[in-house]
Amino acid sequence: MRAASSADSLRNPPGRRLRRGLVGFLLLTGCSMLPGQSAPVLSPASAAVGLEAALASGERSEFTRLFAPEEGVQAQANRMFEALSQFESVDLAGPDAAVMVDSQLVGEVGVVRDVVRMIRDGALIQRIEGMPQNRWLGPELTITERESVTVLSWAGSDPQAWRSAAEAALQRLRGRPLGPLAAAWQGRVIVEVPGSLQQFEQFVGGATGSAAQTAAATVALGPSDASSPVRIVVNPIADLTPAQRSATLIHEAVHLATRSPLRPAPQWVSEGLAEAVTGELVPSVAAQNRRLARAELDRRRRIAELPSDADFRAEAPTARAAYALSALLVTAMIDRLGRERALAVLAGLSGSGSIKPPTEPELLSWLTADLQAGG
Repeated sequence: MRAASSADSLRNPPGRRLRRGLVGFLLLTGCSMLPGQSAPVLSPASAAVGLEAALASGERSEFTRLFAPEEGVQAQANRMFEALSQFESVDLAGPDAAVMVDSQLVGEVGVVRDVVRMIRDGALIQRIEGMPQNRWLGPELTITERESVTVLSWAGSDPQAWRSAAEAALQRLRGRPLGPLAAAWQGRVIVEVPGSLQQFEQFVGGATGSAAQTAAATVALGPSDASSPVRIVVNPIADLTPAQRSATLIHEAVHLATRSPLRPAPQWVSEGLAEAVTGELVPSVAAQNRRLARAELDRRRRIAELPSDADFRAEAPTARAAYALSALLVTAMIDRLGRERALAVLAGLSGSGSIKPPTEPELLSWLTADLQAGG
């Protein structure tokens, strides 16, 4: 077990909670030693107790002895033990080879549920198979916590720049009202730094090559319901300045705080709020969005409709203008309705609340008036 420092603690404290839920983790029989094997043949209940006790107490050898002794198998067992030991809570349950693994980080709403398959030879685990989106079965995972920022990083990544950007973003975002949409947020930002572009694409669910131009995305994990955790996943090859990283993470932190991936809001609402708040905190972002929106007005001569969800696709030529127009739409609402009421309206448009929103013609008239007033 690695020691934790006060500056940058690894999530592996002696008092880590481990939910009891291991019964049925493995289907094992008998009570004797297998010929030529160093691990005992355990009953299901005994295996459950042993695995639970090993994780809870930090006894790596007691965990790995349930796996086959071959070097590759033991390496995977060690990675599994090391990764799961860093979570705040872990719950493993399931009959025979199909196992549900629920894990949770400090300050995280909901749990991440992974379904993995244990391939066994008799009583011993030969390998563990999971989906590509699994966070803890592949390359080595390290979880660090510092104040209100949690960073998950994988072998091959350089998380320090993103950790610093997350801390700067959170510092600027604190005290910025986000309304009813952020009611469940505990003030923690959780950032994942994959070790490669391929891993980034797996985590965000994009097709190969489709996410290369995306700096970061906020995604929901686990069961597809309102209790799913939401995390920021950054592109490890994104070439950004420190200021751009910070602005990117302000935008994504608004998505995380408001849990927008789980809400039925139109994109102009969720992206508009995230981009408007970023513009409030980073004047250069607000200025750029205004230039883009004004150029779009000049091109069209009239903004006749709200941005559609399709306009925001990364590959769409309309994407940059859609973000800019949405930001100015939300800003126009805040200026005319007041921040509290505007945020309540956005919550209603996101499925939380029933306050009557302005009509589309009203919104577009506000947007046009603001753009024309700016010259």
